[in-house]
Amino acid sequence: MNSLLRCAYIERYCNVCGKTFRVTLLEILMEHRVHKEWDAPRHCSVCSLENRQIMWAIPENLIEDLDQAWQKVAEAAVAAGVDLQVTV
Repeated sequence: MNSLLRCAYIERYCNVCGKTFRVTLLEILMEHRVHKEWDAPRHCSVCSLENRQIMWAIPENLIEDLDQAWQKVAEAAVAAGVDLQVTV
């Protein structure tokens, strides 16, 4: 089952490369967790810097709480035999 954190995103535009890209809540959470060691997966270093600004806009603890709550919902659905779906 897809994590809600993989589906919720912020769409960003890079002024340097001219492309738009999605930054998911999961990516923001990963940025929080490893911000000192982060090697950005983006092809453009400016896009990567943009992620850092978003990272500080949504506090890590709120995303962690959302992730934990989502995992409990997903586990309850599996335990009940319910096929819970997440739309993208």
